[in-house]
Amino acid sequence: MRTRLIHNNEYVWVPSIGRYVCANVPQGDIAPAAVYRDSLALVELHQFAVFAHDNGLTILNERGEWTADFVDYGSVPGAEADEEGPIEVLYISRPASLRQVDGRWITEGGKVAQVLLPPSGWVIASASGQLYDTVTGVPFRTTASPTDLAARSGYAYFWRKEAGDGLRAVSRECERLARTVFDFGAIYPPDFTHDNCGFRPTIRLETE
Repeated sequence: MRTRLIHNNEYVWVPSIGRYVCANVPQGDIAPAAVYRDSLALVELHQFAVFAHDNGLTILNERGEWTADFVDYGSVPGAEADEEGPIEVLYISRPASLRQVDGRWITEGGKVAQVLLPPSGWVIASASGQLYDTVTGVPFRTTASPTDLAARSGYAYFWRKEAGDGLRAVSRECERLARTVFDFGAIYPPDFTHDNCGFRPTIRLETE
């Protein structure tokens, strides 16, 4: 496993991501709007969790982290609020720009996909046995019951907002980390800050 020490933080090379990734989350109390360009996308964070487990690294769960992704709950025509079922949203990864216009956060560019988000709940596998979409990293299905046998393969919880709630940042929560899965959601605005949510730096070197 290739490692580098940069600014007193250890970085590990993750081939599946093509970046050096900081082994910890050294900085908290920072808004996702300030760090999304250099953060891991959610699907990459899933990959990093597996890599860390396979290589004996420990992802500390005392601090969550922002990703490079956002969910727009208000840009799919005809989408309706449904607390009990999935809703259609736009999923934006590494937008080219992020700004506020008349108090509303908007993105431009990036990788955009229209997806169905299940309601908040424990992540369970789809009919094909998959937990997460391989493009975005969002879950296919959830259950409201932690005692549901289908949820026991992951023990990961997912939080979401409702249709019409605007743009929200995607983050890994600090509540739980179980082997290769973690709690995550898309519920905070891009300017939200908290001591318990920070930034995992990544570096893509031109010489690699």
